[in-house]
Amino acid sequence: MAVSRDHYYRLASELEDERILAASELITELRESDSQKEWDYALDRLIRGLASSRAGARLGFSLCLSEILYELIEVKKSYSVESFLADLSKKLASSVSNKNTGKNARSLIFGELFGLQSLLNSRVVEQDLKSGNTESYTKIIKKLIDLSLFRPWIREACFATVYRSLLSFGIPQNPKYTNIIVDLLESTNSAGLTLTTEGLLVALSIPPERRQNLMGLAKIDKWHHGNPLAKGNLPTLSKIMKDIDVVADDEDQSRKKGNWTRALHFVWTPLLAELINNSNKEEHISKERKSKKQKTESKLIKLADFWKACIDDQFFAQAASPERKYKGLEVLNTVLDLNTLKGDQVEVVLSSNLMRTLINQSSNPDRLLNKLARNTLSHLVKTCAMNQNRIVPTLRSILRVSLNFDRLTKSKITNELIMSADNDNTIQEIAQFLISLEHSVNEDIIKYQIFALDSLLHLVRAKKSIISKTEIYENIIDYLIEHGYVKKESDDRYSDRMATCSLERLYSVLLEIMSSEHNKGKMSWPYYAVNKLVEKDASLSDSKLVLRQEFEDDLKDLKVDCVRMVEAICELKASENSKLLESFEILLSVGLLQLYSGDEESASILTDLKAAFETYTDSSTEQLLIDTLVDLVLSYLTQKSSLMKKVAATVWENLIDKIEEPELQRLFEVLLTKENKEGQEKLFSNDGEAGEQDSEEIEQSGSDSEDESVDVVMSDSEDPIEFDEVDQKTTNELAQALGVANGDDSSGDSSNSSDESESDVESMSDEQMMAIDSTLSRIFKQRREALTALETKSGNQRKEEVQNARELMIFFKNRVLDLLEIFCTKRPGDISTFKIAIVLLDLMALTLEKQVGEKAHKLIKLITKSPIAVSKQNKSELIAGLKGIQERAATKSKFRAHSLACNQLSLYIVRSMVSFDKSTIPELLEVYFESIKDWAMDPSNKTTTNMYFDLLNWLNDRREIH
Repeated sequence: MAVSRDHYYRLASELEDERILAASELITELRESDSQKEWDYALDRLIRGLASSRAGARLGFSLCLSEILYELIEVKKSYSVESFLADLSKKLASSVSNKNTGKNARSLIFGELFGLQSLLNSRVVEQDLKSGNTESYTKIIKKLIDLSLFRPWIREACFATVYRSLLSFGIPQNPKYTNIIVDLLESTNSAGLTLTTEGLLVALSIPPERRQNLMGLAKIDKWHHGNPLAKGNLPTLSKIMKDIDVVADDEDQSRKKGNWTRALHFVWTPLLAELINNSNKEEHISKERKSKKQKTESKLIKLADFWKACIDDQFFAQAASPERKYKGLEVLNTVLDLNTLKGDQVEVVLSSNLMRTLINQSSNPDRLLNKLARNTLSHLVKTCAMNQNRIVPTLRSILRVSLNFDRLTKSKITNELIMSADNDNTIQEIAQFLISLEHSVNEDIIKYQIFALDSLLHLVRAKKSIISKTEIYENIIDYLIEHGYVKKESDDRYSDRMATCSLERLYSVLLEIMSSEHNKGKMSWPYYAVNKLVEKDASLSDSKLVLRQEFEDDLKDLKVDCVRMVEAICELKASENSKLLESFEILLSVGLLQLYSGDEESASILTDLKAAFETYTDSSTEQLLIDTLVDLVLSYLTQKSSLMKKVAATVWENLIDKIEEPELQRLFEVLLTKENKEGQEKLFSNDGEAGEQDSEEIEQSGSDSEDESVDVVMSDSEDPIEFDEVDQKTTNELAQALGVANGDDSSGDSSNSSDESESDVESMSDEQMMAIDSTLSRIFKQRREALTALETKSGNQRKEEVQNARELMIFFKNRVLDLLEIFCTKRPGDISTFKIAIVLLDLMALTLEKQVGEKAHKLIKLITKSPIAVSKQNKSELIAGLKGIQERAATKSKFRAHSLACNQLSLYIVRSMVSFDKSTIPELLEVYFESIKDWAMDPSNKTTTNMYFDLLNWLNDRREIH
């Protein structure tokens, strides 16, 4: 059977899978043919192919050559290692013409290296070593060392091959191979490579415990204690790793380094790994001796010693070249990839000079090493994510350099590090680090505190889904409460700004925790915060701390009563699983937090809650309790606080089963109020007369000019005090200039003074009148300017008030829509949801805010997903509702979605009623027929034809099904 020559071509493919398949098929065909001619051809072709310059040729040919060597030497016994070594040099030399030229010499050298590597990978040497034959391996090592001396740039690759083979065959650890190691050390020393990176690589392949003994057998005394990593060798080691050759001037120049290369030397990885191991070992021994009160003295170079002397002070020195800094950053990436690197050692690695280089290089895109520096920062975050114990030490190192590290490096590394935490222990460690951050600095404390507060909030917000330890939340809340409510005059860490920020973050953190539905147990999280606050209140505990808020008699009594009340509620909850109790607990706790912070409205809220809860045991007052809680829910909705929104939503959910039409009407009233100052006053000021007057004027002006109408109303009700002051001032100045009495003088002298004034003015000469002319002009000019300023100021204020009122109403309506969405989600198909949908239609017709209209339409679509629970009692109500929807569809609307919503609700009623009783179809069609007749006869009817098409399509689909 002939062996296909196409396999040799495919062995040089750049695709790894194709090379492997070609090698497998070639070996199979060679075994099947078992022709000596084919074996010889394959051996010759593969050896010569190692000198090929094609990208994948050496990889594919060396892979196949390893298998063929094993077949010929171990299986067929028709070939030997010595024969291969001779054929390798001979055939490669014959395949390359003029082998001394640069390109040809390179092909020849790499071909021989790959050939030797093929022999090591062929399992032939491994079988010889197991049988006790070390001669073949020794010859290969000698060949590699001789090859390394041929050119400086091949030296690293040759010794890397030696190093891998030593570890692969387990030679350094096995005493029976001592002669191999001794011969290797002697060959390296005789070649003048002991004090080079290659000689260091050979030394590092030997286990530390055997290193001194084997160095002695090889009679090498260039390392102190026969170990390159022993104390005393640090200066020499630093020179070697900086590519400074420690050789005499008269030694062969071919043994020195070649030109600078981008790639790190192979020795860095084992060197850094052993330095880390030395540090870990010394730390373990130190702990043991410390327990026995023994002094410890290190005999080995540790990572910290090496990094300071060789890396930080040399590679990242201020005067270091870009090439050297490049190598330093590559060393950093290498050490970060080592999983044995511990967290405390990261702080050693992220040294001061290195961090300065990272900042300088990453801050400016024009820097030579900008891309590498930015990639290094990304790599730092990636390795920290894989080794969670490094996150906090890395953060500590970064913040030690600068709090503005992210801004300086134009990155988000600090936030990315915090967000990379993926377990409770790491999150707790980060939180504790941020809490203690303020104690690590003595200047600009508030900046570090603000950073800690923001980071804690981001941590809770991003990781609330994976946090399972309540201790994490407890520590954060304790920290925020202490800084938000406690006052320490002599401590800069308890500043007013820190207190304000802590309270804001406390509310935000409580919101996130409540949103995560992480259960605290018997108490809610707001009550936990109150409980911790009470522990710090000297009037309620044994604490000696001073709170920022001082309470007078009435407020103090209210505070004590509410604290006792919420404690009682918590005890009642243990026996009663009542949603009302839970609502009271949350509202009282939030109210107390606000009271302690000095909120003005909290006292009235707590008073109402206290009065309502006192009747809790009376079942006849349940409706009063619900009304009180709904009032508080609506009051919380007006506050632009996410926590208040969450509290309101939580209480609303607890009351959802008890909500009926009266409570919903309270919400409808908000939705159907106009989004202007009149609407705001109607809801919040209860000014009936003003509301009626404004309403009349606005109705006359039309709905399309609401804002303008408000301006007119405001101008009629302006406070004239400021204008009177200007007039009074002008009158006084005129009286003084003319020498007449002021009109505000006492009535007893008014008649006499008036007569005298008129006579004085009449007696003035023309010269006197001209003299006061300029004075009068100045007075009237000042009056005109003052009036103009007042009018301008009043106009701006009116516009601002109108805008604020509109924004408040829109904000309030959005919050109310959120409550209605909760209701519709919790009680789908309830007849009340149909009433909500009708009100939402009216809201869409009323509102001028597109976002409110869209949100209302979205809620209508949610409602229509669940059929109405139709009964005989509400059947007529639904028919009337359908007629009302048809009438609304006929009117002009500001939003196109209004017509679509009417169509959807109409069909929603039809589907629900037909599902209940199909005999209702004629009655429903009558409503549609009346609508069609009105649409056909009245050109002003705005009903869209989709209203009727949707019904016909649905009926057609229903007919086909049934």
